[in-house]
Amino acid sequence: MKRFLFILTLACTTTFFAKSQDYSLFNHLNVSLRISTMGIGVEAATPINDYFRARAGLDILSTSTNYFDISFDYGNNLYDAFGYVPNYCVKLNFGMYHGHLLADFHPIPTSIFHITAGVFLGYTKITADGYLADSNGNEATLLPGYEWPHLEWGGRMIDVTGGRTKFDLQLGLPVKPYVGFGLGRSITKSRLGFKFELGVLYQGNYVLKQDGHKQNFNGTDINELDDVGEYMKWLKVWPIVNVQLTYRIF
Repeated sequence: MKRFLFILTLACTTTFFAKSQDYSLFNHLNVSLRISTMGIGVEAATPINDYFRARAGLDILSTSTNYFDISFDYGNNLYDAFGYVPNYCVKLNFGMYHGHLLADFHPIPTSIFHITAGVFLGYTKITADGYLADSNGNEATLLPGYEWPHLEWGGRMIDVTGGRTKFDLQLGLPVKPYVGFGLGRSITKSRLGFKFELGVLYQGNYVLKQDGHKQNFNGTDINELDDVGEYMKWLKVWPIVNVQLTYRIF
């Protein structure tokens, strides 16, 4: 047991005081493939000094749903115009498109533990493309003599002329702060390396547009659409889980 403790202490001491690799400014370059909650991305990294590494890259995430029904506060005007209250069928397209500029700080130069801070530059966008539908899922048709009514949402009238409408929900400012921590090295000692990171990205408030026109809905209004407000609160602070495979070029 004494011998084991001695070896363990010696190993820790050697790691702490070990001579670090030469991390002069820009004397190494690593490239990485990232898979994270920001999507799939690529990244390049270079040292600043023994304690800091600079990273820059691109991340893209794009996905969509099938059509599903959501409910508005319709009022009686829809029943009069159609003879029934139609469903509102909508398909969501979700996209995140960002570049990032990050810096890793290694409190101990030889350690794989690091603290990361920086910014993501880009936007997160949700597009809702929908139409009024009858009980069979077909596009609703007006009764003779009626004009297209409006949907009521948060005390505002939403135009559905032609039975279709499109909303764009864009989250946050173009520049979004990020903090995190992880295990691994952006500048690897060998050719290949592995890196894991956890963090949070603050995206900020949202901008809602209908058919390209900005709508000034507040948080109370957006809650009226199937508790979307709860999702908006969650989307403002976006959790980031990132794993990446790195390759040292030189």
